[in-house]
Formats: sequence, structure tokens, C-alpha cells
Amino acid sequence: LLTRLSFTQKVALGTLSVAVVFAAVFFYSYSQQDYDVMFSGLDESDAAAVVHNLRKQGIGFKLAEGGTTILVPRAKKEELRLDAFQEELIKSDNTLGFGVLDSLPFGMTDWQEQKYDQKIISDEVTKTLEHIQGIRKARVMLAQGSNSVFANDSTDTTASVLLIVEPGFRIPNAKVKTIRSIVARAVPGLKAENVAVADSAGNSLSDEFGSGDGASTSEADTMRRNIEKQKTKDILEMLTALVGPNNAVVKVSAKMNFDQSQSHIKRYIPSGGTAENPTGIPVSVQENTEDYNGQKESAGGVPGTTTNVPEYKEAESISTGSDDSENDKRYNNAQRITNYEISHEERTVVHAPGTVEKLTVAVAVNKVLTSSETQELSTLVSNAAGLDIKRGDTLKVSGLQFAPELQAEKDEAVALMAQSNWVELIKKGIEMGVIALLSLAALFTVFRLLKRPIDGELLAEDLYDEPPQLFADEP
Repeated sequence: LLTRLSFTQKVALGTLSVAVVFAAVFFYSYSQQDYDVMFSGLDESDAAAVVHNLRKQGIGFKLAEGGTTILVPRAKKEELRLDAFQEELIKSDNTLGFGVLDSLPFGMTDWQEQKYDQKIISDEVTKTLEHIQGIRKARVMLAQGSNSVFANDSTDTTASVLLIVEPGFRIPNAKVKTIRSIVARAVPGLKAENVAVADSAGNSLSDEFGSGDGASTSEADTMRRNIEKQKTKDILEMLTALVGPNNAVVKVSAKMNFDQSQSHIKRYIPSGGTAENPTGIPVSVQENTEDYNGQKESAGGVPGTTTNVPEYKEAESISTGSDDSENDKRYNNAQRITNYEISHEERTVVHAPGTVEKLTVAVAVNKVLTSSETQELSTLVSNAAGLDIKRGDTLKVSGLQFAPELQAEKDEAVALMAQSNWVELIKKGIEMGVIALLSLAALFTVFRLLKRPIDGELLAEDLYDEPPQLFADEP
């Protein structure tokens, strides 16, 4: 076909082909250009200034989240950010931190100095929190406590933290604890339990776990659902192999304890003596012996106070001896002290939150079961779920015929889903066919135009071998 085209037609066809290729490459590269976030969470004035600067430079951009987020081509993102900061387009950021010291007035009062200290600390903590992954913006407010000579008149320092997170990001409980710890350690006299944390939706993130022990409400629900789902999956896998698919229904309910507790155990263990009379290990023995022999004093003396003071006799319970005569006295005493060492054991046990207190399992099988089958199936389900009867776990297995209309509805739903998938495939096929037909029609039109002879084109030479016959020969 190309050999039958003239030079002009070939040039036109080549030019058209090059133009089509360049247009396709341009539109493809434009549609596939990767955009990344340049700034997010901007105020309206800052966003307007950045957009005006991008338009002035002729750089493409996109807006998202109501105009507060600006996206630019990824390859130019860092360069454009540096240009924006160099031209001071972002002016609404008041987190100066230690930059406040550059503009301190002369002759401040104590109250002003205290407020500047709070401003510096809150700004620096805000900058630290905004570097945590998932946190787009943060705001920290401090309430300095007051000291008094009277304990009842003193107030504690408190802090409030507002977090604006990235879309779709959820702050876990462990990260909330970290945030509270960061704020508490940055502010003198601030305790972690006095730090309140909330998100931009108004949800309290610090009150969910009270003093910081245990699990938050969201994490507790997630943990409980995961356990119920895993137990249900384990039981269904076994029942599917026994009664076939879609012939068993399993419901598991878990009661869990998310309180974090700590136990301190101290136990003394005697290791000496006998089992009936443990004494421990002797480490020291002390023996004292007293022995006295003498004559008994006779009555008499000088009258007066001294002779009127009574004399005390030795206690008979601690002394032994006998008088050989009225004038002789004997006294002796023996004492033995033995010190034993008793070994002891001290343990501190921390019970982590999330322990299962009770499991309730209900199983329904699409079959009428005998008593022996029910008992055997109950044993299998109990072992598969790891039930503990001593803990209070309960299990109920029933054999019933499922409602036929429900099974029919399920089959109908599956058929409709398959039909909808076929419909989608047909729609896509029709769209591709229409595009192919339009492309073929366009190509056919172009070739028809190129095949049309050009004005002034020479005809084939064999047409001029004989002169044209103007009039037919008359008979």
C-alpha cells in the first residue's frame, strides 16, 4: 500500500503517525504522573499563598481534603517545599519553641516569665509529638500547678494534648502511653496520669485505660473478637471435614478479663528438723551457765532506812539448789540459745490483661444426631476449642435440619453474585469492542483519505498509447 502512495502522501502519513505517538506518550505520562503530599493541614491563607506560588511557576498541583492538602509531582516535592519555606509562605505555624527567647521583652514580670516558660515547653513538646508516625498535627496546653505551705491548697500540674492523625490511622494504646510519658517527663512536676489525650474527633484516648493499666476499650473488643473468630475457625474446619461444607453453624462467645493485676508472694521454707517439726538450719549456738555457793546472811543490822528495805529472793522457777544447812546457800542456772536460718522465697507475679475467663460455644449441625453421636461430637468440639470445664466453659451441640428456604436463598445469592460477575465481564467486553471498532473506523477513514488521488497527479503511461476516440465510427 505504501508503494502506491505519492511522496506528499507519505510525508502526511509520517507526520500524522509521529503526532499520534507523541500525543499518546504525553497523555499517558500526564495521567501516570505520581503526586505526593507537599503540605497538609494548612490554613486557608497558607494554602492560598502556596497555590499562588505554584501557579506562578507553572507547576501542576492537586488539592485534597477541602483545600488544606496540596499535592505536587513527587520528583519536585522536596525542592518546592524548600522554596516555600525560603519565601516564608507558611506563616500560621506559631510553634516557635526556644525561638521565643529571640524576642523576649526587657523587664518581664514573674507572671510573664512563667507564661513564656510554658510557651517554650508546649511548643517543643508539640514539635516532638509531630515527629511520631501517624500524627499529622498536635497541640499541647499546660496548666501549671500552684505550690502552698498548706498541702490542701496545692494543685497539681496538668496537661491536655490534642492530636490530629493521618486519615485511616488509629493510635494504639501503647503509643498513647508513650505520648503521656513524653509530655510528663518534659514538664517539671507533671505526672503521667494528669495528662489527657484526645483526637480531633473528640474521643478521649487517655480515659480508656484509666491509670494506664490494662487494655483500652477498642483494643479489648478487637482482642475478644479475634479470639472468638479463631475459635470459630478451628471448630468449623473440623466440622466441615465431618459433615461437609455449609452443614454446620458455630457461635463462640468469650468472656475476658482485661484488668492488669500484680501479686507479691513471700514464702518461708524451713529446711531443718523433721517434716512434722521443721526447725531450719542452725547457724549459731550460745550457752550460759551460772553457779553460786555461799553462806546465808543472819538477821540484824543497824536500825534505820537501810535495814527497813526488804531483800528480794531468787525466783524458784529459774534457780535450783538445796540448803545443806541453815547457814549455806547454793545457786546454779544454765541457758542455751540456738539461732536458726529459715530460707524464704519472694515472687512478684504480674498478670497481663486479656485472659480468658469463660468460653461459651454453641454448635448446630444439619443432621439429626443420636445421643452417642452428640457425645462424640461434643468431645471433638471441646478438644478443638480448648474448653476447660473447671473454668466454667459451656458447650451445646444440637443436630437439627436446616431450613430449606435459607439454603435456597444462599444458593440464589451465590448465583446472583456469579451472574453479576458475568455482567461486569460482558460490560467490559462491550466497552473494549466499541473502542476497537472506533479505532478501526478511524484508521479506515485515514487510509481512504490517503488513497484519494491528488490534484495534478499523472495517470499511468499505458493510457496514452492511443489517442482518445472522440466520436464512434459511423456504419
